[in-house]
Amino acid sequence: MNTPSLKSNSLRYAPWMTCLLIALIGCGGEKESLHELEHEIPAHWPTDFPDAITKMEQRVGTLNSTHRSNETQTELMEIVGWVPEIAADTDLPEEAWVPIYRVCETLRKHLEKRDVDVSAYQEDFDRLYGLLRESQLELEKKRRMAEAAQQGEAG
Repeated sequence: MNTPSLKSNSLRYAPWMTCLLIALIGCGGEKESLHELEHEIPAHWPTDFPDAITKMEQRVGTLNSTHRSNETQTELMEIVGWVPEIAADTDLPEEAWVPIYRVCETLRKHLEKRDVDVSAYQEDFDRLYGLLRESQLELEKKRRMAEAAQQGEAG
């Protein structure tokens, strides 16, 4: 009679035991956003729309001057790439942040062509600045309305 050895039984159950342990223990901890997983938040990460506008304007100005650097261009591309994410994380409705995303995608594609003068895209930057300013006003309006509603409930 051919009896299975202890070793073959344990090998047969090893995958199931591993799955059971993972299910019981879990993956551990709370879920974190991608930015929380990064060890450092870049200094040029915008805190809000007005900050994004300021940081983009500074870098566009630098790139339009005689001092052009790959670092400045890279930072500008990163900021343009982060703006849609910042917009999506706000209370803006989708129809308000999708145009921001589209302009940023257009700018990102232009900026990837590092051999082209940034001033050629000034209209796109101006359109993005306008969208961000409008969105900031909308967010401030919503915030004021929410505060007024809370005061009305408390009073």
